[in-house]
Amino acid sequence: MKSSFRSLLVCTVLFVLPLLLANIYYIDDNGRAALGYTNWGPDGRPLADIMIKALFLSAHISDIFPLPLILGVLIISASLTQFARHFLPDRPLSTILLVTLTFFCNPYLAEIFSYRFDVLTLSAALGLSLLYCCWTDYGKTWIRFVTGTAIIVAIYCLYQTVINILVIMVIAAFFRQMERQLSPGLILITLCRRFGELMAGTIIYLKLILPSTFSGKSEVNHPVLATDNLLTTIINNLHSYSQFINDTLVKHQGGMRFLMLILAVAVIAGLTITVRYLRQHHGAVTLLLCFAAVVAPFIAVFMIPGSLLLLQNALLTPRSLVGLSGFMLLSAWLLTMALPKRLKPLTWLLMIPVIQSLVFFYAYGNALREQAKFNDNLVQRIKSDTHEMDYNSVYFIYSGTPPHSPVYENSLSNYPVLAVLVPDYFSNWYWPVGNMTMNGLQQRWASPATGVNVNIAHYVCQTNPYASNQDYKMWKEDSVVVIDFNRTRCQ
Repeated sequence: MKSSFRSLLVCTVLFVLPLLLANIYYIDDNGRAALGYTNWGPDGRPLADIMIKALFLSAHISDIFPLPLILGVLIISASLTQFARHFLPDRPLSTILLVTLTFFCNPYLAEIFSYRFDVLTLSAALGLSLLYCCWTDYGKTWIRFVTGTAIIVAIYCLYQTVINILVIMVIAAFFRQMERQLSPGLILITLCRRFGELMAGTIIYLKLILPSTFSGKSEVNHPVLATDNLLTTIINNLHSYSQFINDTLVKHQGGMRFLMLILAVAVIAGLTITVRYLRQHHGAVTLLLCFAAVVAPFIAVFMIPGSLLLLQNALLTPRSLVGLSGFMLLSAWLLTMALPKRLKPLTWLLMIPVIQSLVFFYAYGNALREQAKFNDNLVQRIKSDTHEMDYNSVYFIYSGTPPHSPVYENSLSNYPVLAVLVPDYFSNWYWPVGNMTMNGLQQRWASPATGVNVNIAHYVCQTNPYASNQDYKMWKEDSVVVIDFNRTRCQ
């Protein structure tokens, strides 16, 4: 296992290296690096606050990149090693690497490794989701239950969405028990115990921890649990996530087709393991378990958005779909377990998605870095055009599409997910202000609370342009500045 840890560590480093080299401030990083706050607790993630404050021995944090990324890499590598020890015992190192590295066959996962601060807490949540079944399969029942419940509560308190991966790992553990031909009674008891742990952990979090930490604000990017029309909400959210995946996962809007292909592999592999189990065991409980095994891959793909379906609105950000990593890992493991001895060399086919994912990480890292250069230059131009304005004296409003790096646009044709991974710091949301602050330009955000009229037509062409260049025209009225990337020509 030492050799597998070293190998997994090297491979994990290879995946995250382009993001280390990019060395950019990603969305929330702008605020945390400049102001030193944590502020995960009000989002219902108090353990994330505790973890980072413990690292600094202070409530005020500093930019210590790449240390959080390094620690995150160690956590993921160690967790994948434990997964391999539990789910792939006595397998050759090549099989261990091919199966475990499918965890990275999820372009949405790249967002997690893009953060300078969140990467540590999110990696801890990912690690716990992989370790859950490894750490709760041995020992006294009550110790297993307490340990499992504690892990579930910890995941919720680090990053709620990662609970979806934990559920997928429970499905993997269920198939592992069937593959090992354990008794139907034992498998059923294990499933019941894990369901009890999930319920206990969820109740503790929702009833005790969340009410005492959550800010109570319901925003589009931080939605709360839906309370009315739950079925309609689930259906609408499921449609939104399906469309998001279809548009961004692979090019030519083939995301759902790709996902259904992987699901077909998981279903066939799961059926193979189920048939083997059915040949050795009989009875009502066995039939119940076999039915569950047939349904399980469909539950697993459903768990890619999983718990997010219960929120008031869809959270269409890449990191919200980290569950895809769990589904890819489950599918690869099922394929490996289902293959008969004479077909084991087919496991090498897993190298195709692994290599393609590695290539994507490098394309993303380079696109992210080059677009950051474009953004920095554009901020400096805006700063120059507004040099007569005092800091924090105007509100910026944006219209049109800002210029993009040729490297980004070229990679976008192969990887449509870049459109949602590379932040747009010149549109009407909060973080353009943070990004500008990091580049020495301090102005205000026209949030809904300010009451500022954000109707572009109210400003464009109503006066002479305040400034004009190849990239934008600037219009100013009172304390509002419109940056018009359409470069509107007035009649």
